[in-house]
Amino acid sequence: MSRYRLTFPAKQDLKEINEYLAWYSPAAARSLKEKIKQQCQLLADFPVVC
Repeated sequence: MSRYRLTFPAKQDLKEINEYLAWYSPAAARSLKEKIKQQCQLLADFPVVC
């Protein structure tokens, strides 16, 4: 399993997106956060596929 790192601006953007979405739907915010983590890990594991 490869590792990935997000830049500080990327982390800030994701945090702001999550906070905005959580205002309307906490469950959707959690779901999106997990999906983004999964996709980042997939890109780290298989960078040539994308």
